[in-house]
Amino acid sequence: MSLFTLTNNFIVTVSNEYLQLKPFKAIYTKDKNRKKTGAMGIFSFIYFYADYKSPYVKYVEEERIDILKRDLGLSDDFKITQEIRLAIDMYKELNETISVSTLTDVRNSILMSGQVIKELTQSIKSTLLGTDEDASDIDVAVDRLNKLLTLSEKLPKVLNVIESLEEKVKIEQSKDTVIRGGGETGAFED
Repeated sequence: MSLFTLTNNFIVTVSNEYLQLKPFKAIYTKDKNRKKTGAMGIFSFIYFYADYKSPYVKYVEEERIDILKRDLGLSDDFKITQEIRLAIDMYKELNETISVSTLTDVRNSILMSGQVIKELTQSIKSTLLGTDEDASDIDVAVDRLNKLLTLSEKLPKVLNVIESLEEKVKIEQSKDTVIRGGGETGAFED
């Protein structure tokens, strides 16, 4: 059973079993609204922020928070409180397997590589556009260009690794979860 379910309308629902867990229960009971819209907004944030299948994993953490606040209609002063951090950590812990952990680490490395490529490109441009035609500046630009090319050469291999990890995770997640009668196996069942 999964903690959050994403419907076709991009609505996140929470399984009742997981609302008994302390971090999620705290968020749910804190919301005094009858329809629990505040809690559901926070649960949506947790899902889109922390789930490896989220379309928002392509953003670095700070950017992801800002985009999610905008896209989910959360207030501008929304912050990840200690309560929300505990729920995020528990969500990650409950959903993380070795494959998911490896996939997440590789994706984060790719995001950092993308930032390095941007900075190297910007540095090369600024060196080449500079007024000094000093030979040392040209050497620096060539050195940075070589680093950029080396990094670019390795990225396709890493992207292939990500694709194979995603396939492994899909297989791992779909294995034996449906049992006779259409039910799902519980966390402690074989």
